[in-house]
Amino acid sequence: TTTTTTTTSTTTTRTTTTSTTSSTVTELSTPDVLTLKPLYRINVGGDALVDTDGQLWSGDDFFVGGQSFAQLQLAIADTQDDELYQTERWSDQGVHYNLPVSLEAVYYVRLLFADICPCTSQAGQRFFSVAVEGESLATRLDLTATVGWATATDLSTFVSVSDGSITIRLDSLLNGENPKLSAIEVLTTQEAVDAHFGSDT
Repeated sequence: TTTTTTTTSTTTTRTTTTSTTSSTVTELSTPDVLTLKPLYRINVGGDALVDTDGQLWSGDDFFVGGQSFAQLQLAIADTQDDELYQTERWSDQGVHYNLPVSLEAVYYVRLLFADICPCTSQAGQRFFSVAVEGESLATRLDLTATVGWATATDLSTFVSVSDGSITIRLDSLLNGENPKLSAIEVLTTQEAVDAHFGSDT
């Protein structure tokens, strides 16, 4: 896995870790993220909304278990889109998503986070692992220690998918508080978007 630092064009991005991964034997070239089209934008734990760039985010979907939580009046640092980070899905059993896809292709997956629970406002209280398609993005993510409490941050990766779904797993670690997630963005080629929604997309 090759890890680099990148910045996307979305204003909500402040801290992004990008890794190029492959989960299939097929060699697929990694596209330029600026050329990709939206397949999923999910406001995890919340309802549909439109962000400050005019982009539509759907309400929470495709999750396995967990509970939603919101702090709708909480100011979020390092973003213009506080509303995206004011809701979350959490679980002591881990937070898992399976996003259906229709075409074997490369997908850019961006996970948005902000620790919004007063119970984890100190470093060392909440930490968990993060993986997409079995590839680790973080082995011990402590949001408050990394960027501060109520502060926006992202993790992102490219993955090649051939099994019909993108699997996202945030799992509990011993002595750490519950994993949580604020939002999910998946971008891909126009061909893969058309295959999923139809060519009139």
